[in-house]
Amino acid sequence: MSDYLSELYPEALDAGISHEVFWDSSLREIHDMLESFLRRRKQKLKDDFIIAEVTALNILIRISPKKNKKYPKPWDYYECLFSEEKKIYEEEEEQQAFEEYKEQRRRYVEEYNRRRQQGKS
Repeated sequence: MSDYLSELYPEALDAGISHEVFWDSSLREIHDMLESFLRRRKQKLKDDFIIAEVTALNILIRISPKKNKKYPKPWDYYECLFSEEKKIYEEEEEQQAFEEYKEQRRRYVEEYNRRRQQGKS
């Protein structure tokens, strides 16, 4: 048992567990702390990867020759955190699309009426 604790000790120190806490804790508590550390570390790696991916994507979008560039949104990566913002954004996009449609229809009707008036003259 003491050999096993001696092997765990450096890992615990690397995980930020102080030597006082390590020696005052049970084996199960030490395992729980190490598992928690590994979960946090794994999540941090995922977060760092997402940050790197977003950064690279933004750089590529900016240098891309495409006209209609679609930038990534926060909910593309953290949907559960930004669900309300996504809903608001989609509603605003829908409203904007409707306003653009109304403007196109208004211009079409103006052009139609202008041509119709020209035909009567």
